Amino acid sequence: MKNLINSLLIFLSGCIIYDIPHELGNHSIDLPEHTLIINTSLKAWVIDIDSMKLVDSLNLGYEWPELRDREFITGIESTPEGYIACCVDLKYARRYIDERCIRVINPRTGKIVKEISVYPGPSNFSAPFYLKNGHKYVLIERSVVGENVVSVIDLTSLKMVNEFVIDDTLGKVSQDKNGNVYFSVGGDSAGLYELNPKTFAPSGKLYQEVTGIIYNDKIFKSKKGAVYVYDTTGNIVETVEVGEDIGLFRRIGNYIVGSDIDGTVFKINVHSLSTESVETVYGTCVRAYSPKLNILFGSSWPKLRLTAIDFDDLRIVGYLEDLNRDSGPMVVIE
Repeated sequence: MKNLINSLLIFLSGCIIYDIPHELGNHSIDLPEHTLIINTSLKAWVIDIDSMKLVDSLNLGYEWPELRDREFITGIESTPEGYIACCVDLKYARRYIDERCIRVINPRTGKIVKEISVYPGPSNFSAPFYLKNGHKYVLIERSVVGENVVSVIDLTSLKMVNEFVIDDTLGKVSQDKNGNVYFSVGGDSAGLYELNPKTFAPSGKLYQEVTGIIYNDKIFKSKKGAVYVYDTTGNIVETVEVGEDIGLFRRIGNYIVGSDIDGTVFKINVHSLSTESVETVYGTCVRAYSPKLNILFGSSWPKLRLTAIDFDDLRIVGYLEDLNRDSGPMVVIE
């Protein structure tokens, strides 16, 4: 089936399948002790967290100016080995290469460690989760006409362990206090599904029409200017007002953390549902977290305006502004 789709795309586009070079043209980098990597589609910035300075750069993908095409890195995540995993797709349909992939790069050497083949092109990584074997995993949705394919990627062994089809788009992925993993599905099939840790496949729908992050026997869902808190029967138990147009949000420890369109960063205690917040200078969207330093990182988009925030008291502890550079998804290597 894959070869048939490949042939059809080549026929329709009139393109030739080109070989790609093995190396990305990187040099070796002496990474800072605490490093933030910021993805800008083809190139990543290497930030020294301690000094909040840009110290180097790293190529993540290939560009073909003569063909007016390039790869497009849509997602980035760290591995337990300190590598960078990237979702690689193509920017334009006019150029076609057979293998889209999850590319794993050693940021210290700049070399490709492995490419995990996926088809069709990957979109973005979910929040990571850990199972009893100690391995780190992510889910990734891969769009194709007529179905939504979800791949389960083991970022420790660097391989795909399963794929399954869902009826609509993949939403938040979360892990409850017992270590059980859940993912949300939108659309007409809206609900929370549990992921079987042995088969890496859905084990059935748990909560009809309730989606979001599940933890401490509560489900947290952002909607416009609030976070709605549901119990496990699907009833709203609390509405937490946090701001307008909430962006990315996630769970860190015993808190739900996120930001709104005006750059107010908030955290909600999952037990007491009390809220703390701080207004940032640049309209920050929370994008990464350093467990060792206990610091949140966020940046405006599309230009690089980076804010570092102490997680305990939401005190702003650092800035980096460079309007000549783009910003994007980011990960911590430490």
